[in-house]
Amino acid sequence: MKPLVSVIVPNYNHAAFLQQRLDSIYNQTYSNFQVILLDDCSTDHSLQILKLFENHVRTKCLICNTVNSKSPFSQWKKGIQQADGLLLWIAESDDYADLNFLQVSVDAILSGADLCYAKNCRVNEMGAPFSGDSMYWYRDISDTRWLNSFRADAKTELRDVLFKKCVINNASAVVFKKNELTEELLNRVSGMFYSGDWLFWMLYFENISTLIYTTATTNYFRTHAGVTRVTAPERRNPENLKVLRYVLQHPLSSGQRLTLARYYFAHHFVIPARRKIRFHFLFLVAICKNVPLLILPWLKFIITGERK
Repeated sequence: MKPLVSVIVPNYNHAAFLQQRLDSIYNQTYSNFQVILLDDCSTDHSLQILKLFENHVRTKCLICNTVNSKSPFSQWKKGIQQADGLLLWIAESDDYADLNFLQVSVDAILSGADLCYAKNCRVNEMGAPFSGDSMYWYRDISDTRWLNSFRADAKTELRDVLFKKCVINNASAVVFKKNELTEELLNRVSGMFYSGDWLFWMLYFENISTLIYTTATTNYFRTHAGVTRVTAPERRNPENLKVLRYVLQHPLSSGQRLTLARYYFAHHFVIPARRKIRFHFLFLVAICKNVPLLILPWLKFIITGERK
């Protein structure tokens, strides 16, 4: 019996990308899926496009907010509450996927995994792949690991990889098992925008056994002006600080803790030029008070200008 996949499509003002997104869902080669469409009070013509799919045989429901939720994760949770499937796919409305995406992902999970994530291809507003290094996001961890499919222990992956950075940097690339904790974990990232998915995957990995990464299918991860990855530092920095505090709660050696604090300072915080530090003094005080291990990297930066 093929497991049912609940495909959750949270949309906000992505009318320009919706047709391609939805075509890549409804035309999947895997057939046992339902689609839950959500619109977070879009101000463009998204709703007109979504209504074209409302009565499709594979659409379970279309849920339209009358007030913007201001939280992508509240939309994830709303979709999951409607999900009948054992497996979940958060198909972000500005991305798209190969038509074998679900078949490959479900086969991977049926082989004994709790989660499968696919190779990402970064594309522009028009859907065309960017030229250059497709593995750039993984380089500081490994030059070769993500070139081929692999199976991994979730706890080891959490400690060795996710503690450092979110290698699952697009939810659209993931199919995962729904469990009794899924909604509770989403509550813990409620209100976050920039780093909430990173923290969610870490929390989820704590409660599963095995994951698979596959290169047998591709998720197309769109980069455009409206994505939350360009969120201002005043939102991004406190969220990454929250992630670091969560990581440092785990049993780590003093050397590991300091190494992680330095890495976060260098890679995950947007730091102003030294001449502008005085305008960010309160944030400096806040991060050092919350994570004293950041004091040394800050002092080094102020004195030398070096972040590593």
